[in-house]
Amino acid sequence: MRVFLIGALALTACAGAANAADAQRIDGWLTLKTKTTRGNVIVDGAVWSCKGDVCRAPKVKALPADQQCRKLKGELGEVTGFGYRGAKFSLDELAACNA
Repeated sequence: MRVFLIGALALTACAGAANAADAQRIDGWLTLKTKTTRGNVIVDGAVWSCKGDVCRAPKVKALPADQQCRKLKGELGEVTGFGYRGAKFSLDELAACNA
């Protein structure tokens, strides 16, 4: 019985650590040319939290990155850096986003 309880506690501890690491993951980020005064922006269900010229979203949908960049540019202004679901935009992709 003790072995079962110890095993169950160990699994619970591992699951809690995995959930904490997952909660800190950032799926989307962007930097802006000028600072924004908006604290939160919701685009396609993702909540982007902004502070100064940096915005982050802990969870984004699997939608085309270029589409998301253009929508955020429309909401917040010119984008100088953009990362979405693990991929970082090149200078050419940023230029297309801001066009």
